[in-house]
Amino acid sequence: MTVTFRSDNFDAFFDAPFVAYGPDSVYVSPMKSDLKRFLAPSNPLFIKDSQLAFFTAHKDGRVLASRL
Repeated sequence: MTVTFRSDNFDAFFDAPFVAYGPDSVYVSPMKSDLKRFLAPSNPLFIKDSQLAFFTAHKDGRVLASRL
């Protein structure tokens, strides 16, 4: 049971909070399209030529999230 880290997997990145908080949480997710647009390189909030990377941890093909 090895934990692997992946980058640039937007779907896993979007799903991670749902795994972390669980189905009974009051967490309200941004819309997937809004998050994708916010993280796009064309977003004027990012410095020109900046790079963004997001990572997710996976175990047995599923996104991991620690629960406090």
